[in-house]
Amino acid sequence: MLARYPVEDYPEPRIALAAVRTDAGSPLSTRDHLAAYRLLAAARVPVYAYQFADRTAPPLIDVPGFAEGAERGTEPSYLWPELLGPLDPAQRRLSDDMVRYWTSFARTGRPTARSAPHWPRFRTAGDVLSLAPGSGGIRPTDVARRSDCAFWESLGDR
Repeated sequence: MLARYPVEDYPEPRIALAAVRTDAGSPLSTRDHLAAYRLLAAARVPVYAYQFADRTAPPLIDVPGFAEGAERGTEPSYLWPELLGPLDPAQRRLSDDMVRYWTSFARTGRPTARSAPHWPRFRTAGDVLSLAPGSGGIRPTDVARRSDCAFWESLGDR
């Protein structure tokens, strides 16, 4: 694991540990999310998956001197703008697109937004929509590759 997550690649050891936990080391990991998406898609349930990727989002709890990264649970500040703190102009545009996606999904069962990129229905790990501010911030991404799921799968069940 140290070869896959070398501490020197991270600003501090606790962020390396957070990366491990986010990729496969917790019940809310990318690996476990993908397993759920695959099960639902195999049962012919329409799945639209996303990964919130704004590393500068207003944090749930601000810990001075600690970069929280793209923290789980900060999306509500984008769906109910500025719930957790002010958004900059790029974050505000992401917020507007997210509100359009969610509203469309609630109304039609498909997340669409005229001003934003197409959100593909989940069929493979490459169909997960990355949601980040800025040009090119909203795009399909291969979360299995980004989270090294092949490595984690090679280890078998935990």
